[in-house]
Amino acid sequence: MTRFIKNFTGVLCLLMSFSVSVLADNKVIGKWQGNIIVNKDKPMFVFLNIDSLSPAKKVLTLKYGQPYNCVIEAKYGGSVNKTQVFYIIENYKYRTFCYKDVYKKKAELRVTTTKTGKLSYDITSKGTSIQSVILTRQ
Repeated sequence: MTRFIKNFTGVLCLLMSFSVSVLADNKVIGKWQGNIIVNKDKPMFVFLNIDSLSPAKKVLTLKYGQPYNCVIEAKYGGSVNKTQVFYIIENYKYRTFCYKDVYKKKAELRVTTTKTGKLSYDITSKGTSIQSVILTRQ
């Protein structure tokens, strides 16, 4: 019986990893950049890097320029309706946008590619959008 359970568990893990890779949109992998308008029409640069779509590993880094000047790191959580979902890892710079408005609110980051080859990301918390941005590949 123990051997059956080990074999069943191994097959189940293999099927789960296969389903994640089939649903994952590998076009999101790479380096992206763009800007958003903050503080009275001043542009702020945003850089996003997705290393891979490996489940439960830190694979995403989102860097903000001034005035936010902070970094968000995230683990890959899987694919939902052609959208790649990432879960935010704690950020220890407590007085920043990344901590107060993203991590503390237990937000997640959802990423998808557009028909024009750009990348759209949306940071949401409990169904409410905190920030949505369109980026271009570097």
